Amino acid sequence: MRILLVIKQVDYEPLGLLYISSVLRAAGHEVRLSIAASQDPVAVARDWQPGIVGYSVFTGSQRFYRDLNLRIKQQLPGVLSVFGGPHPTFFPEFLEEPGVDAVCIGEGEGAMLDLATAVQGGRPLTGIDNWGFKHEGGVERNAIRPLEDNLDLLPLPDLEMLFAEDGYTRQSGIKHFMTSRGCPYECTYCFNHALAKIYGVKRNRLRQMRVGRVIEEVGSVRDR
Repeated sequence: MRILLVIKQVDYEPLGLLYISSVLRAAGHEVRLSIAASQDPVAVARDWQPGIVGYSVFTGSQRFYRDLNLRIKQQLPGVLSVFGGPHPTFFPEFLEEPGVDAVCIGEGEGAMLDLATAVQGGRPLTGIDNWGFKHEGGVERNAIRPLEDNLDLLPLPDLEMLFAEDGYTRQSGIKHFMTSRGCPYECTYCFNHALAKIYGVKRNRLRQMRVGRVIEEVGSVRDR
C-alpha cells in the first residue's frame, strides 16, 4: 500500500507523522512525504498514485488542507483522504467537510496501521478504533483505544523520509527529540483536560521513554 503524507511546511521535525511512517514501513507499506511549501503535492500524488493520502492538521490550517485535498481528489478520485492531528481530535465534526473520508482522533500510530491494513486487504472501513468514517449512510464514530503506556515499543521516527525531502532540516545543526508524552500537571489553560476527557481518563498522564531508548535515537541522528 502506498501512503502519501502531506504537510504544509516544516517548522521543525513533524514527529507525529514520522512515527506513523516508521510504523507503516515496518509493516511493509510504502510511505512518502510531500511538503507543500517546496513542491506541489497534487503533482506528487498524481505521479506516485497513493492509495491513501494523510494529513496532520493544526487548527488554523484546516482550510488549507481541505482545499488541497479537494485538488488531489480531482486528480485521484478513488484515493482515501484521512486527517489526524489536533484539529480533527478536538473538532471531529471536521469529518463533515467535503472530500474528508476519515478523521483520526488521538494518537495515530496503531490507528493508521490498522486502517492501512484494512484498505490493503479490501476490508470495509468500519469498526476501527480512533477513527471516524464518512459513509453513504452517514458518519461512523468508533471507540478510542487506550493510550500506549510503553513508548519504547515505538520504532525510531522516520527522519530519513523527512531529510530526503527537506534539505534545510537535514543540514541544520539543531535537531528535536521528544522523550515523553502526556503531562503530570493540570494547568487550567491547557488542552490536556480536553484530551484526557476524550480518552476517558482523569488526566493526560506522563509516559516516558527509557533513557537508553532516548540515547539510541539521539545517537542514530548524530551518526547520520
